[in-house]
Amino acid sequence: LTTEKALELLEKFEKIRGAKLDLEEKYMRVLGWFGRDLENIRKAYQKFKDNPAIPRNLPPVAGKIAWARQLYRKIETPMQYFKKKPDIMRTPEAKKAIRSYNKMATVLLEFE
Repeated sequence: LTTEKALELLEKFEKIRGAKLDLEEKYMRVLGWFGRDLENIRKAYQKFKDNPAIPRNLPPVAGKIAWARQLYRKIETPMQYFKKKPDIMRTPEAKKAIRSYNKMATVLLEFE
């Protein structure tokens, strides 16, 4: 289950009226997954930034841009879900994830 799919599932559970679900704990768990995803994307960027996998039909520069945008999309989509949850975004774990996200997004956009 990816971070993005887990967030989609939690959003569906929120629509259930009357259910006593502890979704905040689940969101915190998914936030931990998001932190690990950010770390994995940072490592992938560091490893492949000089020679990323480029599709056969793209020129080198366009291929590098497409690669950077793909990495950016992987971190942007979950962050859009978390932005809708201000109580979760105020936690220390979220602040750490936000800092990591901001650094990674900046690096990817500069690479592009």
